[in-house]
Amino acid sequence: MTTTTIKMNKDILRIGSGAGYQGDRVPPAVQLVERGKLDYLVLECLAERTLTDSIRRMKNNGKGYDPRLKEWLTSLLPPAKKRNVTIITNMGAADPKGAGEEAFEIAKSLGLNDIKIVVISENIHNNDNQNHNHNQNKKYNIKLSSTNGFAVDGGLDSDQHSIEENWEVGCTYLGADAIIDALKLGPDLVIAGRVADPSLFVAPIAFTFGWNLENDINLISQATLAGHLLECGCHLTGGYFAHPLGRDMKFDDLLNLSLPFCDIDCNGRIILGKVEGSGGELSERTCKQQLTYEIGNPKEYITPDAIVDFSKVEFIPISENSVIARGATGTQRPKTLLRLVARNAGFKAWAEVSYGGLGCVERAYWANKLIYNWMESRKKGIMNDVFSYLVGYNSLYFPHGSNFSYPPITIEKLFNNNNNDDININNFQQFNNQYPPEVRLRLDGLFQNKEDAEALGMELQGLGLCGPAGGGGFAFGIKKDVRLVKQLIPREKINWNTFIFQNNNNNNNNNNNNNNNNNNNNNNNNNNNNNNNNSEYKINNNNSNNNNLDIFINQFKTIKNQNIITYSKGFKINRFNKNNSSDNNNNNNNNNNNNNNNNNNGKVLLYNICHSRSGDKGDTTNVSLIPYDPKDFDRIRMVVTKEWVSKIYGNLLRGEPDISIYSLPGISSLNIVLNNALDGGVCVSRRIDRHGKTLSDLILNQWIDLPKLSNL
Repeated sequence: MTTTTIKMNKDILRIGSGAGYQGDRVPPAVQLVERGKLDYLVLECLAERTLTDSIRRMKNNGKGYDPRLKEWLTSLLPPAKKRNVTIITNMGAADPKGAGEEAFEIAKSLGLNDIKIVVISENIHNNDNQNHNHNQNKKYNIKLSSTNGFAVDGGLDSDQHSIEENWEVGCTYLGADAIIDALKLGPDLVIAGRVADPSLFVAPIAFTFGWNLENDINLISQATLAGHLLECGCHLTGGYFAHPLGRDMKFDDLLNLSLPFCDIDCNGRIILGKVEGSGGELSERTCKQQLTYEIGNPKEYITPDAIVDFSKVEFIPISENSVIARGATGTQRPKTLLRLVARNAGFKAWAEVSYGGLGCVERAYWANKLIYNWMESRKKGIMNDVFSYLVGYNSLYFPHGSNFSYPPITIEKLFNNNNNDDININNFQQFNNQYPPEVRLRLDGLFQNKEDAEALGMELQGLGLCGPAGGGGFAFGIKKDVRLVKQLIPREKINWNTFIFQNNNNNNNNNNNNNNNNNNNNNNNNNNNNNNNNSEYKINNNNSNNNNLDIFINQFKTIKNQNIITYSKGFKINRFNKNNSSDNNNNNNNNNNNNNNNNNNGKVLLYNICHSRSGDKGDTTNVSLIPYDPKDFDRIRMVVTKEWVSKIYGNLLRGEPDISIYSLPGISSLNIVLNNALDGGVCVSRRIDRHGKTLSDLILNQWIDLPKLSNL
C-alpha cells in the first residue's frame, strides 16, 4: 500500500482566478467573489495582442488601459469590498496610472468612498536613461526557448534586438516584488501593467506567508505552479476542454462553468477547487492540459520570480471539486527581465467573399486569381506578402506562405462516363456528399504603406461585377499594426512607481517611487505563519481506507467555514486504475472506440487515446499530447519523434523545422514546441488562427502504429 502524506497549515490563503483574458466573462467572477470565501481575486486580462491594442489606442490619444475596466469594476468592487476580498489585476496595460484614475472615479460613483487603490507603473523614462548609460557596448540577447514571455541570456538570433535601439513604447514584465510593494499599503484594489501572469498570484502568497523571493525558491516555485494553473481561469475547470471525441461534457455543465481558486499554506501545499454545485470539470486531466499550456521546456519555466521545473508535477484528485497539485521545484531568479517594445509593422488588411453550392471552390479559386492579377498590375510583387485561403476548406493548415492549391477533384469529372446516366447520378451524389456546401475566400496581407493595403479592398469590390457568379458577403478591414520586439534588461535597472488613490490622499504619489527590485526580502512581520500548528493527514492512493482522507477534508472544510470543498464518499483517487482515474472519467466512448489501446497493435487514432491543447508565445506554438491512460505514455513516445512531428506541421513552419519534444513524467505527457510556426506571432500573423489554437486537433487526427506493451 502506498500513501501520500499531506501536511496543511491551518492558516490557509485562498486566491481565486476572476479572468483569464481580456474577453473573459464577468458573471462567473461575481459568483466566485460572492460564494468563494476568497482572500484575493486576480483578474489576468493582458496578453501580447491586447497589449499592442492598448499601445495603439494610446498612440491615437485613446485609453492605454483595458477598455472593459468600468464593466469589470462596476460588477466586482461592491461584492469584493463587502467581503474584504482584495482584487489584483493587470488591466492597466500600457497606462496603469490612467486606469487607476478611472478606477477611483468608478469607486466613488458606486459609493465606495473609503476604498484604497494602489497602482504599480514601471518607471520607463528612468529605466531608459539608466539603460542608455549602462555598459553601452554590451548587447543582451534573448533565449527564445523561454516560457511565459521571459528569457535569460542566450545566443544570437535573427529575431533578437539589442537594448540600444530606440523604441517608441516599452513594457517590462514585472514580477511579484512590484505587486508586493503595493500589498504592503493595504489596498482594496491593485492595478498594474505588464506583470508576469503567475506573478499576479505569487505576490499575495509570498506576501501573506513572508516568503523571501530570493531564498525560498521551492516555495516560490509552488506558488508559481498555482499561478500558472489559475491564470487562464476556466481553462482549469472545463472551459475550452469539451470535445465529442473523448471529452464529452453535458451542455449544462459547460453553461454553468465555475472559475477556479486554490488554497495554499505556508509550506506551499496546494489544493485547487471550484464552487460546489457548479458545472464544468476540475480533474486530473483538466489540470494536465493547463500545466502544459503555453510552456516550452518544462524543466525551465522562466518567470521573473524563479526558473521552475514542472516536469515532475503531479495531480491527485480528492473530490469532484478539488485536486492536489504538487512537485514544482526551482532555481534562482533570472538576472534579466523581458521588455516588449512596440515597433511599426505596417498595415494589416484583409478581404473576404463567400461562394456556395457546387463549384464554390472553383469559383473562389478564380476570384483569388483575379485579385492576384489585378493587384500585381498595380505594383509588381505586392502580393508576395498576402496569404489566401478558403475558410471551411483549407484555412487552418494551409502551407506557409503559399496560396491554396487548385482542388484535386473538379466538377468536370462528374460527366465523363460515356453518357451513362446511372453512373453520372451516382458520381454526382457521391461528389455532392463530399463537396463543401460553401466556402469563404479570405485574403490576408501585411503592407508597408496604407495605399497598398487599401488597394486590396478596392479590388475585392471589383468581384461584384467582374468576378465569377454567386459571390456574396463582401467584407474588408484595415488597421495599422504593431510588432512587439523582445529586449532583455538587467534586473537591477528596472524600477517602478507606486500611486495611491484614496479620499484622504487623492492621487498622491507614494514616497517610495523609485522601487528597485533588488531590495525585496518581502518578509511580512504581521503574519504569524510558523509551521508549529500543522496537523498530519494521509491520503491512501489505492482508496482502501478513506478515514484519514475524511479527517483531512473535514479539517479543510472547517478552515473555510465548511464552504465549497466537500469530500465525496467513495470517490476513487487511484490515478492508475483505468476505470476509476479522473483522467478517464466520462471516456467510455473513447475506450470503446479503442479496443486495442493497451494490449494489441495496429493503427490507432490519437483522438481515441490522447487529449491535447495548443498555445502560443510570440512565433512559437506548443502542442501537448496527454494520454488518457498513463500506460500508453512510453508507447506514444516511441512514435512521436521530431521527424514524425515535422511531417504533420512542416507546412506551417518557416524555414527549416525547429522542433523540440519534452517529456513530463509527472503527468505522463509530452510537450511539443514548434518555433517559427505562427507567421511572426499573433500581433502580425496573417493566419485566420493567429494563436495556433486549432493545431492540437491536427495531431490528434493522426493514425499511428502503437507499439505493443511487450515491445517496451
